[in-house]
Amino acid sequence: MPDSRRAAMLAALRSVGAEGAALTAGPSLQYFTGWDVQATEHMTVYLVSEAGDACVVTGLDLPSAEADLGGRAKVFAYRRGEVEATFRAALQAAGLAGRAIAVERLRLRACEEDALRGGGAGELLAADGPLATCRQVKDEGELALARRAAALGEDAFRAVLPAIRAGVTEDEVALRLEAAILQRGGHLGPKRAAVLTGARSAYPHGQPGATPLCGGDLVIIDFSARVGGYLCDITRTLAVGAVDPSWQPVAAAVLAANRAGVAAVAPGQSCRAPEEAVRGVLREAGLEEAFVHGTGHGLGLDLHEGPSLSRASRDTLQPGMVVTVEPGVYLPGRGGIRFEDNVIVTATGAEVLTTLPRELIQVPGD
Repeated sequence: MPDSRRAAMLAALRSVGAEGAALTAGPSLQYFTGWDVQATEHMTVYLVSEAGDACVVTGLDLPSAEADLGGRAKVFAYRRGEVEATFRAALQAAGLAGRAIAVERLRLRACEEDALRGGGAGELLAADGPLATCRQVKDEGELALARRAAALGEDAFRAVLPAIRAGVTEDEVALRLEAAILQRGGHLGPKRAAVLTGARSAYPHGQPGATPLCGGDLVIIDFSARVGGYLCDITRTLAVGAVDPSWQPVAAAVLAANRAGVAAVAPGQSCRAPEEAVRGVLREAGLEEAFVHGTGHGLGLDLHEGPSLSRASRDTLQPGMVVTVEPGVYLPGRGGIRFEDNVIVTATGAEVLTTLPRELIQVPGD
């Protein structure tokens, strides 16, 4: 664990009154330890404290955990019937027996909570917010991975675009895009590529299905690619053949809102500013009520992390943050339009990572 990240983490723990942390599979574990572990039916719990680190894994994972951690933590393997004893030994090794321990409630599973309590942990304190805050400002290595993820994702999208036309299904487009990401050495994000056509494009979130693209449809494609653990999150809207002319002013308004939101991204600026800029444009166009989500979110090891670009946010944009700007308009029963870009906050302004066209992308309608 890099010294700076460890120091920031221990400070975050103290802020909630904890003497250590129990991290489970997920972004914080990877960020603070460099250990990328996927959640399975087996438990993985990494204990951090001033006294030193300890880790509990299943016996099957013991050799790989010891190799991956390289002595950075004392590794304990549990077996059936010995879970509480194993966790008790790990908590004692980390100096956390009976101590208050920070956990991420959004990540901690009931089996892991039971094992910690059965092993003699003290109070378990929610620390999702403080730990996530530590990850908001990225270093140069992280920013390089964010740039690579965006470039790889866009390259995959461009490769698949010629195959998108009327008659192919949402599922077929999503599978082609996901395959193109993998073929370029990337990994997939935590959710499927969302390809939503026709009236289904009015769903802000949705899963691709067997619905075919038809002439006149709008198609929202929202996808992510992962490089070195870091994600891009990109949305573009396609027009299949000739669409109803009434969509043109809607597309123009969403594009103007996107540009206004990106222009409002700057160091020292309130995270509410891009939201206010986006809503101001859509309000003037009479479309604000059709914009039903926030303007954006932080992006990193997690697809949705801090800061939030919304009216409720109290955060301030800082150099090194990576955020999305994604205004959208959704008209139930008809369709929707969204343009989403990925933006790095720099010392002097913003660096836009996404370069795909920001207007309706035309694809064949027959």
